[in-house]
Amino acid sequence: MNKFQNYTLALSSALVAMSCSVSADDDLEYRISFDAFTQSESTMKGMVGVSILKRLDNGFYWGPTLYSAALGDAGGLFIGGVELGKTTDISDNLFLDANIYFGGGGGSGQIPGDGFMVRPRVAIGRKFDNFALTGGVSWTKISGSDISTPGIEVAFMKPMNLAFSSGTSKSSSVDYSEKTKFNSIKFFGKYYNVMNSLKHNSTTPLTDMHIMGAELTFSKDGPWEYFMDMSGAFGGDGEGYAEWFLGTRYYHNMGKTRLFADVSMGLAGGGAVDTGKGFVASANAGISLPISKSVFIDTSIGYTSALNGNFKAVSPMIKLGKRLGSTSNTSGSISSNNWELFVGVSHIFENAHLRKPNASNSGALSLITFQLNYMAGEKFYITSLAHTIFDGNAGGFAIGAFGLGYKVPISDRITVSPEVFFGGAGGGAINTQGGLIGISKMNFDYDLSEKLALRFGGGWMQSLRSGGMKSKTIEAGLKFKFTTFH
Repeated sequence: MNKFQNYTLALSSALVAMSCSVSADDDLEYRISFDAFTQSESTMKGMVGVSILKRLDNGFYWGPTLYSAALGDAGGLFIGGVELGKTTDISDNLFLDANIYFGGGGGSGQIPGDGFMVRPRVAIGRKFDNFALTGGVSWTKISGSDISTPGIEVAFMKPMNLAFSSGTSKSSSVDYSEKTKFNSIKFFGKYYNVMNSLKHNSTTPLTDMHIMGAELTFSKDGPWEYFMDMSGAFGGDGEGYAEWFLGTRYYHNMGKTRLFADVSMGLAGGGAVDTGKGFVASANAGISLPISKSVFIDTSIGYTSALNGNFKAVSPMIKLGKRLGSTSNTSGSISSNNWELFVGVSHIFENAHLRKPNASNSGALSLITFQLNYMAGEKFYITSLAHTIFDGNAGGFAIGAFGLGYKVPISDRITVSPEVFFGGAGGGAINTQGGLIGISKMNFDYDLSEKLALRFGGGWMQSLRSGGMKSKTIEAGLKFKFTTFH
């Protein structure tokens, strides 16, 4: 598949997926899938996929999906993209499910080329009371690698039952009292004090790592919450390391202060960190201190370990969090927060410092882009950004960043939005000088409806340490607007 086809498929998948979101159906579903490859073409023998899917009334669905290596010895391979599919009922409980996935990424030395992944899949499933199971076959092909293989897949699907609505509603007549709520968003920094760990396939010790990331938390009423976080290395050792976790946390109130403990499991690797198959587990305990009615700081100490690799570390961490919804609601009242999800493609132009001095490849980079904006006010927003490579012979290059943006209306439909980001990047022999990067962008949005906008933009990306990449960027895609209720 040539570069033009890669780019066209990635852009069209993002645009088609986002255009489907105009449906009135506001149910979301999460899916966890497991693929075992039937051919041995690399050290990766299988994958785990995590999806958040929006189902439409006609059986079609779309959603972002992250695939990670889970079998073999390829911990740290991550591929992010968009899945498009359709479910067809056979009977009251049985259904057929067919979809296709377009994404990009790499890691763990598995993909020396572009990293563009196409994965068609067909399965049969059975519905139960509040979840469904499927079994089927898939075909995974990743350009720039030897991976082109059938696979056997099993998957678990469950409605999120989220207090959620498409568009920018200020109120709702729907009873959200029994639904799961977004609790908070958190941005964090973590220090990995590595304990007696060696680099992957090496006798060289792995030294300490600096990690940054973002977390979303969910709950119903009570002391328990559930969380999902993603993070990556930006300093110390392990340039190109990334991880994601799903977990649960318990709080004990002591006045305005809260003690907490949590456990989580996920997938991690890259940056020569030896996580084996990629499965990692973590446990943390700490204290949550209020700064204001809605802003707080969590401090904790934890332990993280690969379940079948040579990586373990003690991890002090600090998080800056923002509670969602109103903190002064009367009993039974509903407040709301507005969000925006951008899905598209970005292009990083070639320059003299884009790749490391010993890199054999050259040329510009194209990436699949996800950006989530939390509207902290009518115009001001807090934002997080993720890029995964799909073209440019830099398989494994990825970016994660968070920042701030501000909306400037030009007309009823056109908005200009300057944004600044700070984050981590690495992999694919891209010259990020340890991973710490800054990004500035200017975006132009054209509203197609209350729920959907067309976006074009451009900006500048560079390593924050001297001698690294300094590149112009452009992007295009669609932005989906939604509201959460609290």
